[in-house]
Amino acid sequence: MPAIPRLTRQLHELLAAAPPLLMAVAALLLISPLLSAQEVSLEPPELDFGRIRVSSDRCRSVILVNHTAAPLVLHEVRNPAAPFPATFPDTIPSDTGAYVDLCFQPRELGPDSAVVTFVYETEGLDSIRLPVRAFGWDSLSLGIGVTVTGKPGSIIDIPVRVFDDIPAEYDIRSYRFALRFNKTMLYPIADVSGGASLTAGMEAPTVQMIREVDARLPQVEYRVRGATPLNNPAPDSVLVNLRFLVLHGNAMSTDLTLVSAGFSDGAPLGGVFLKGRFIADSLCFQDLRLVDIPDRDMAADVGGYPNPFSHATLIQYHIGRDAPVRLTVHSMLGREVAVLDEGLRPAGLHAVRFDGGSLPEGIYFCRLAAGNVIRTSTIMLVR
Repeated sequence: MPAIPRLTRQLHELLAAAPPLLMAVAALLLISPLLSAQEVSLEPPELDFGRIRVSSDRCRSVILVNHTAAPLVLHEVRNPAAPFPATFPDTIPSDTGAYVDLCFQPRELGPDSAVVTFVYETEGLDSIRLPVRAFGWDSLSLGIGVTVTGKPGSIIDIPVRVFDDIPAEYDIRSYRFALRFNKTMLYPIADVSGGASLTAGMEAPTVQMIREVDARLPQVEYRVRGATPLNNPAPDSVLVNLRFLVLHGNAMSTDLTLVSAGFSDGAPLGGVFLKGRFIADSLCFQDLRLVDIPDRDMAADVGGYPNPFSHATLIQYHIGRDAPVRLTVHSMLGREVAVLDEGLRPAGLHAVRFDGGSLPEGIYFCRLAAGNVIRTSTIMLVR
């Protein structure tokens, strides 16, 4: 005879022959411990699966312990955190335990939890619950992987691609990345709505650009946000088209290198690979960049401060030796709008004030011709 029913019968016989007060005391001393005895337990009582990539799963084991005197028949393990049933034994003998394998598949990014229910039978049908939890994570990879060409003065789009699908339930409404390139060849424009892209499909996308021009290798960080989330059912799509103005640079080509990326405060994670490349597509502009060796250091630099400016700026230039100089300002279409300095000038640093009060706001080019050397820089007039 099982231990618990035998003790229960003996207790009833003792109580039947005892006075009422003794019966009450005996009930408190004997019945309560029996009723509070744990028939089935789980070790551990709760389970943490740790970090799991979304759409993947991780499996761990728990021990289901049968404390009763009767065999435990395990009918069902209801595990809402996995797409397939758990592995478990049919019967657990008295006073023994058995391993039950459980798997967890995160349903969302970030903290996720569920309750696993074990339905068993000893002296009747009963159940026990196991709280389980995990942290769902994922990563998205960005790259360029194409070569783009353009003429100085033209506007080009450089596509940044995402090489993973983005489920709508990720609810990604913001992302960021940094791009490194030759700043003398390309000038970034704060416009991410051009062309067919996932970002253009967001409602009211906005972009913030942070230029790190003082770094050893200058770069621009883009921070993009939209009113609606990104949604990409395909494994390879254009995330955003970056718009640039092509400049008269100091080279004929430049690498386009993504150096970092992130999404929605780190969920999911971001990775970068696949450089791109920009090539000036016309040899007609080489005379603006390539000069004879003796003349390469004739004009060290030309630029304006402040830049951007709202009314006037100071244009400074340096020449390595005495030379005839012509310093002009041009619109984006190449039209000459001002002659700032002209004539034979001594070697050294020179400065000229440029008043743009009568000009419309926009991007302008400073062009310095000193001997056989030509240097250009970009200034921006804002209101």
